[in-house]
Amino acid sequence: MEGTNRSFDQMEREQTVSEEEIAAFCEKMYQHALKLAETDTAREQIQKVGKNQLLSWKLLVEHDGAYHPTNGYLLLNGDMGSDFRINLYRKDAATDQNGVIDPKERDTDDTNDTKVEPNDTNEEAILRILRTNPKATQKDVVEMLGVSLATVKRLMNSLQKAGKIKRKGSNRSGSWVVIDQKE
Repeated sequence: MEGTNRSFDQMEREQTVSEEEIAAFCEKMYQHALKLAETDTAREQIQKVGKNQLLSWKLLVEHDGAYHPTNGYLLLNGDMGSDFRINLYRKDAATDQNGVIDPKERDTDDTNDTKVEPNDTNEEAILRILRTNPKATQKDVVEMLGVSLATVKRLMNSLQKAGKIKRKGSNRSGSWVVIDQKE
């Protein structure tokens, strides 16, 4: 189970560091902390760290008297070796004859296209439901649209006020009439 449940910065590296390199690293951290301290009181409270603290913080690992740095040690030391490099790959931008990038020219060959037709609004969906099933109740519309009953009541009330739908008959046994407006 060696190495499991360790974060990236605690992973041990194969290389070794000498006692002198560790002392120089600790001094570098101390000087950096002093530089970041904003008040004299804060500067006085800063203490130097040593090899033992680096071991307890898992910035160093000791095996048979040899000290191995972890990724965290290397990152703090400014060693951004090949393991820490990130490469970004971008497609070549389409340019016009003057070398200006054309924002309208986009390569969409490898993307999934979306539907071109616009989605129905809830009001249009209610009108469509009532055209196909004039006896539909508000609860039926709720189930078909997947919205709340309050939303359906509000939308149907606004459709009635706009003169787009009308109730024919009683509330229980009546039906809805969709009024097609000619423009």
